[in-house]
Amino acid sequence: MKKHRIAFLFSLALVMALAVSGTVLAAGDPVEYKDWTAGNAKVECAQIGAYDAGYKVDAAAPNGSWTSDFNTITISDSNGKVFDWSSTAGIGAVIVKAATGANVWFYDPQATSDVDLYGFENKDISHVTFCWNYALTAEKTAAAEWTKTIGWGIVKEYDGSYSGTAGDSFTHGYKVSVDKTETFGPYVVEGTVTVNNPTPLTVGFEVNDSVAGVFATVSCPTSELAPGASATCTYSAELDGAVTGTNTAAIASLNPEVDGATASDGYEFGDPVIVGVEAINVSDTNGQSWQAAGSAFWEYTKDFSCPVDASAYTNGEYKLEDVNTATIVETGAYDQATVTLTCIAAQQCYADETAWAAGPRYAKKGNWATYTPYVAGSTVTLFAGQTMEAGTVHFSAAADGKVTITITLNDGWKFADAGENVKIQDYASAPSGNPAPGRFAWKGTATSSSFSIDVPENNFYGVHADLLHSVECPVAAGASLAYGSGSLFLPVVQK
Repeated sequence: MKKHRIAFLFSLALVMALAVSGTVLAAGDPVEYKDWTAGNAKVECAQIGAYDAGYKVDAAAPNGSWTSDFNTITISDSNGKVFDWSSTAGIGAVIVKAATGANVWFYDPQATSDVDLYGFENKDISHVTFCWNYALTAEKTAAAEWTKTIGWGIVKEYDGSYSGTAGDSFTHGYKVSVDKTETFGPYVVEGTVTVNNPTPLTVGFEVNDSVAGVFATVSCPTSELAPGASATCTYSAELDGAVTGTNTAAIASLNPEVDGATASDGYEFGDPVIVGVEAINVSDTNGQSWQAAGSAFWEYTKDFSCPVDASAYTNGEYKLEDVNTATIVETGAYDQATVTLTCIAAQQCYADETAWAAGPRYAKKGNWATYTPYVAGSTVTLFAGQTMEAGTVHFSAAADGKVTITITLNDGWKFADAGENVKIQDYASAPSGNPAPGRFAWKGTATSSSFSIDVPENNFYGVHADLLHSVECPVAAGASLAYGSGSLFLPVVQK
């Protein structure tokens, strides 16, 4: 084990100085030795204590640099009587010889620089000897950082369900809420510790670091340093709060011939690192948008209506599922509210009607059925129930012995929901007697409000159609009604 420590050397030197000079020195002053025995560095350093290494600049403190045992020593601003010095490794004592005596500066802990050193009795310097013990050196950095994490939640209300009939309308209320949360921490101090071995010995080492009483996690690339080698370790510690301070790392030497080291650096917590966003934009698929810098909510309404257009209904029913989404633009978080609307088609009542293209009557009495003389490009009225104008019948010009007959219905009329609801018979001469549409030669099934059919060219045509006519639904008590596809059919006896 080493048999010295710098504190011990300083005390020993002070006792010797008192014995030699009989004076008490102020802090920072040298210890004076009136009768100094000059020699090499080892001899001179042994006169003031036990040191591992020494180096003698055997001249009047010239400006320059010298390296010994991985320690580079530099003398500067020297005029032969006063000088400054620095070193790459710690120095325990500096002996400044002048005339027959010497001034000795002791350093505990070992230092790496000093200024304004001078010779014994301020005489011209004859030589300077540096003495030191082997010790690791270290430098460190410390940086503090803390985090504020911002979270946003969103809730969309309310779900709803409505039922009605065609033309009904409903007002539904929505509410969109956002909630802002803030979480503080972690509070982290981290940095590096660089360990140097300015000795001729191989040294194993350990780094212990704690920040504000919290042990840091330290990671080093090696645990042993060759002579003159260095290693940079990293460390990190998570504190309980943003407490500014100074961090000191202790480097323990595992070689009993080499002292350890300490290194310190201050740290200060500034503004936090923000994770998340302070303010948000909210978009809503119903067309609304809002902004918020804190928790907030908004309310609005939307109208829903049962359509009056019968084509919107399937089997007499209309269903709507409206899924509305509110989204935080910056985070993508969203929530939904669903409104369902069920509508029943407005009751429609139809009466059966028989229709004929306008023209002379087949029979002068009784049956009112009519036939139409053919005139190319002509259009006649389609009568139902003798007097109701149900639509038109158009006769095209003949082409290749064919005539196209087109029936177009007026509003409130439709073809009967049955096969062969259009029947046509052509005649070379004007017909007479009661017609029998079921025996007509040309038949077709119309499913829309317009229907065309090609028939042979001839002089007269009987055009018959089975129709349904929209009528007001009855309200008489006990009425026996028949329903079909959302419509009410009232049979009317043909006259």
